[in-house]
Amino acid sequence: MYNYIVGKIANQTSNYIVIDNHGIGYQVFVANPYAYTIDQEYKVYLYNQIREDENSLYGFKTEEEKELFLRLINVKGLGPKVALPMFATGSVNGIIDAIDRENVLYLTKFPKVGDKLARQIILDLKG
Repeated sequence: MYNYIVGKIANQTSNYIVIDNHGIGYQVFVANPYAYTIDQEYKVYLYNQIREDENSLYGFKTEEEKELFLRLINVKGLGPKVALPMFATGSVNGIIDAIDRENVLYLTKFPKVGDKLARQIILDLKG
């Protein structure tokens, strides 16, 4: 299991960044790839998802983002590809506050999060 990686951003696309660490380029899916600058060094906290047909790295700027992401993907019906975009437009504190206040409207503003999933997030993560 990986915790973090330190390296320079070698490339970025609309979905991921490539971090060069000692000559190896790691493709890391992030919420907002354009928040990273090419040729600048970053410490990116990682979650490694290994599935039967997939081995993907998801990256975060802070440990708090990573921890909330891990909690979110444990919600029934909420996988990494739905949870990651929540960090592009929402802050950790905003998401936690919405959960604590049972603010379904705030949670449904994220892509692919409907009323039912928002209520499941609140049910599973409140408190």
